Amino acid sequence: MSRIARPGEPRRRRYASNTNRMLSARIIERAIERGEVPEGSDADAEIDFLVAPIHLRLLLVGGRLDAALARQSTEATSAAARAGVFAPPAR
Repeated sequence: MSRIARPGEPRRRRYASNTNRMLSARIIERAIERGEVPEGSDADAEIDFLVAPIHLRLLLVGGRLDAALARQSTEATSAAARAGVFAPPAR
């Protein structure tokens, strides 16, 4: 049997998603303030890069989520951010 959304449920889910994204963006903004990542880095792109492997494994591959995947995703995102991958191109 398919699940039918209750009135207002999609709005609540969208709000929760936006709230989580805003909180995540704040973490990246603080890293910019501390000089850990370049000024102008795209927080949304960084968040997408961080969660993409998790979504891929969970939604497409159907594999297990584990600490190794979380560590790899976090370390790869952190290294890319420090290297300026998510910053605007230098002029």
